[in-house]
Amino acid sequence: MNNPAGLPSPSTVFLAGNDAGAKSTVSQLLADLGWDPGWQVDLGGIAQARATKRYIFLSFAIAQSLGTTSVNIAVVH
Repeated sequence: MNNPAGLPSPSTVFLAGNDAGAKSTVSQLLADLGWDPGWQVDLGGIAQARATKRYIFLSFAIAQSLGTTSVNIAVVH
């Protein structure tokens, strides 16, 4: 995950959890850090958080391949 303002195009950040109030708070914190709510993807309940755990390995591979840690991913829909 990188500062979204430091990247040339919008990137996606993922949320997952069972507490709607907590997700709302996290969403606002992410917005304060620069992630527009339109680029936040709510994956659903806490069980879906497992899907994001393996993303770290993909992000390491991308960073190594590109020679920089200034990368993130975008979900285009």
